[in-house]
Amino acid sequence: MQQLDERSRKEKMQEIYEQYHHRQLELYCLCQSAAPINMSISYISDSDTYYLKSFPKQASKHHTDCHFHNENSLSSSETIYKKNCEEDEEGNYHITLDTHDYKIIKRAKKTKDSSAPSPVTGGDTGQSTNKLSIQNLIKLIVTKAWNDYIFFNGQKEYPSLNHVFRQIYSKTTRHYFVTKELHLQSLLYKGGKPGQVYMIEQKVNRIAQPFALFMLDNYEKVDECSYLINVINPLNLANAKLVVSKKLLEFAQSCINVSSGPYIVGGFIKSTGFGKLPEFISLGILPINNCGVPVESSYERELYDLLCKEKRIVQRPIDTQYHPKLNGLIPDGILLDTEKPTILEVFGISERNTEYHIHRRYKIELFSGLFPDYHFWYWDAYNQSEKPPLPTVGF
Repeated sequence: MQQLDERSRKEKMQEIYEQYHHRQLELYCLCQSAAPINMSISYISDSDTYYLKSFPKQASKHHTDCHFHNENSLSSSETIYKKNCEEDEEGNYHITLDTHDYKIIKRAKKTKDSSAPSPVTGGDTGQSTNKLSIQNLIKLIVTKAWNDYIFFNGQKEYPSLNHVFRQIYSKTTRHYFVTKELHLQSLLYKGGKPGQVYMIEQKVNRIAQPFALFMLDNYEKVDECSYLINVINPLNLANAKLVVSKKLLEFAQSCINVSSGPYIVGGFIKSTGFGKLPEFISLGILPINNCGVPVESSYERELYDLLCKEKRIVQRPIDTQYHPKLNGLIPDGILLDTEKPTILEVFGISERNTEYHIHRRYKIELFSGLFPDYHFWYWDAYNQSEKPPLPTVGF
C-alpha cells in the first residue's frame, strides 16, 4: 500500500471499504501471527478519508510495536494504565513495573554479546516498553490524586499544589501496590536526612527500593556521568538533593513534550553510603500546571491554568471506566460543573502530522455525537485559533 501514489492508495482503500461493508472480506492485523486480530475500516466524509481501526477494547492485544497498539492511533483502546494497573475489590491498584525499575538487581558480568540494549527494556535507561513506565506511574498517581480531591472536596476548598501533594502522600500512594503486600506509601521518602532512605530499605528488607516524589527545582551537572537534582517538598518547602545518572535524566527528558516547568519528578531511589546523597535507579518527569494537574503540552497547561483560575470542577480522565460512551478514547478533560458533563479537547499538533489530524476528526465526530448525554468543547490551538469561551457553570 505504501508503494502506491496517493490517488491509487485512496482508490484501493475505497475498494476495501466497500468490500468490507458488503461482507465480501474480513480484515485482520497480523502483528501477532499466532492470533490475528480483527480490524474494521471507516470513512470520514468531511475529509474524504478512509482509515483502519481496531474494535473497542482490542488495542491492547496488538504487539507493542504495532501502530494500532498506540493509544494515539485510530483505535478504541484500553490504555497502558489498564493493562498494568489492576484494581481489586477494595479499591487498591496492583501495578506491574519492570523489576529493575523498583529494586536493585545484581547483574551478571557482561559478555561480548550482552552489551547491546535489550529490545524489551530499553537497555540501561531503566525504562520498559511493555510494563508501566515510571513516568506513567507518576502521571497515574498525580492524576488520581487530583481527580479524587476535585470530586470529593473541590467545591468546599479548591485544590492547590499543596492539596494535591497532601492527597498523594497521605492517601493516594496507600492504594498503589508494587508487590502483593507492599504499597508505595510504605516506601515513601519525603525528604530529610539521606539516612532515612537506608532505614526504609532495611524496614522492607529491600523487597523494593524507597519511592520519592517531589517538585523539581533544578538540576546541575556533577561530572560526565551524573547530575544533582534539587527538589522541594511542597508541604513544608524543605529542599532535598538526589543524584541521577546522565542516561536516566536524558531519557526522562526525552519523554516529555513541555519545555518549561513546573514539573513533578520522582522514581525509586537507593542509599549510596553514610553521608552520601540518595540516587535514582528509575526516573520520571511530569509536567503540571500551577495547581498540580498533569499536562502534555503548553496549550493544555494554558487551558488548565484558566480552568483552575475560575475554580472549575474538572477531572483529567485516566480511562473510560465511568464513561463507556467515549468508546475507549481518552479526552483531555471532563468538566463536571456543567448541566451535562462536558468533554474537553485541545488539538495542538501541526497539520503536517496527518495521522494526528485524522484522529482529531474522528474524535470530533465521536464526541459531538454524544449529545445530549455530553456536551463537547474543543480548541484548535494548532492553527492559532482563539480559545472558545468556557462552558457555563450549571448543575
